[in-house]
This record gives sequence, C-alpha cells and structure tokens, in this order.
Amino acid sequence: MNYKKALLLPGLILVLILLQGGCQADRNKQKLELAKEKFIQSVYKNLVFVKGGSFEMGEKPSVAVDENGNKEKGYWSTSPEVSFTHRVELDSYSIQKYEVTYADYDFYTSLTKKKRIQQDFDGYEIRGPNYPAGADWQQAQDYCDWLSSITGESFSLPTEAQWEYAARSRGQNVVFATPSGRYEKKNSGLSDTLPVGSYDPNPLGLYDMTTNVQEWVWDWYSYDYYKNSPVKNPKGPETGSQKVLRGGALSNTKVFNTVYTRSSREIYYYKKLKYFKLPAMSMGFRCVLNKKKPVLVK
Repeated sequence: MNYKKALLLPGLILVLILLQGGCQADRNKQKLELAKEKFIQSVYKNLVFVKGGSFEMGEKPSVAVDENGNKEKGYWSTSPEVSFTHRVELDSYSIQKYEVTYADYDFYTSLTKKKRIQQDFDGYEIRGPNYPAGADWQQAQDYCDWLSSITGESFSLPTEAQWEYAARSRGQNVVFATPSGRYEKKNSGLSDTLPVGSYDPNPLGLYDMTTNVQEWVWDWYSYDYYKNSPVKNPKGPETGSQKVLRGGALSNTKVFNTVYTRSSREIYYYKKLKYFKLPAMSMGFRCVLNKKKPVLVK
C-alpha cells in the first residue's frame, strides 16, 4: 500500500464516522423538532376559547343537585370568604380543556433536561401518562412559561377569576361544573385520581373542573381579597405566603367540589413534605393563553 494512502486511511475512516454521527445527530434533531411541533399543535387543539365578559364572582345562594338527584338551595362551599361576591370584568382568553398530564410534563422535562416530577411517591397513587401531573405551584407556572417560550405566545396559570369564570361557563350561577349541574363522583378502585377527561365536560367544554384534582391558579391567597378585588382583570394580591388552589378532588365530598371551592398552599408545597408525601393526585393545573382572539389551528 502506498505510504501516503496508508496515512490518510485512518483519517478518512474518522471523517466517515463523524459524518455518520453528524447525520444521525441531524436526524435526531429533526425528530425532536417534529415531536415538538406536533406537541404544540396538540396544545392549541385542546384550548377552549372563553369570550370575555362580566360576572358576579363568588357564591350566591343557589340550587344544586347531588349525586342522588336531591335538590338543595343554599350556600354549598365550605370557604366562607367566597360569599363576598363582587363584580369582575375579564378580557377574552383560552384555557386548556384538560388538566396537564404526566405525559405532557415529562415531555417538557425531557426537552429541558429537568428532573421528572413525582417519581418518589409511595402508596396508592397512579403516575400514568394520562393522569393529571401532581406539581408544586412553581413547577406548574414553569411549565406554562415553557409553553410561552416554544410558541411565542403568552401562556400562564389562570387567574382565580379566569378559573371561576370558565368553570361556571362564563359566570353562570351553577354549583358544579358538569353538563347537568349534578354532582358526580367516580372511583377508580386503585386511587382517588382518574385519567383526565374521565368526567363529561361542563357546557363550555372543560373537563374535570369539579372533581379529580385541585388546580393551582396565579393568585396569592388572601382571606379578604374578595372584598377588595379590582373589577377589571383581577390578578390577586401583590404579595403573599401561599398560592390559591381552586376546585375539588375526588377524595372530597360534594361540598368540597363546587366551582367556588377555594384553598391555599405554599409555592413549594411538595418539597416541604419530608416525612409524609401526599399522593400526586392532590394538586394539578391547566394553563391559559392570554389572547383576545381564538387560536387558528393548522
């Protein structure tokens, strides 16, 4: 073999290997971009447009129907502060039809190289791809921020007013976010949480806003905020120590599952649980797109 050719051969082999590696890297990048685009389109397709308007936020005495078909008039919520009804005016926005699932959240953490959430829970909860993702407030907002970064749109957790307005199908005087207005409860037999979409949607087309998991919203919690809330697009107090959760959970009774149900927890709630960890079913979320017009899906 020619001496010069012998010297060039290892180099040529290395170049071929690098080219093959580069081609594989390009193919992987293309697959990733395709998967991301497909994911973005699925996000847009599962947004429900909510036309803005005004409503009386908070609970008024109303008639509700329980799971047995019994009617009862009165205050249903166990949160007394929600009886401080007040007028709210909201701009139009879109909200996710379903709670964010573990499949959604795992896609986000895989792309951003973050740690997958809720891998160390023990007990009876289910961490399935189509189950609502159990997240801290900050983890939930980080996910919505990521949607903003990959779409160029303005995603965030819903404000408390946006959440209630949507749950009540644009502010209607209802108690439960179900098609019939009747309280519904299902049991999986394994866990008190169910796959998203297990219940029929409310008249606006939103699933599981009465049951399944509590949902994080944007606002800081304040007991008397309803007394002092501004009328136009309220976003909660400027500061606080806990964030608001809206809606109920399957493990709760009907009085904890109304469209008015309100509670609060620390931003990093799961991180504070050192000796006992609540099931992942406890707290989930969905994002809103703060845009005054419906999204045109390709």
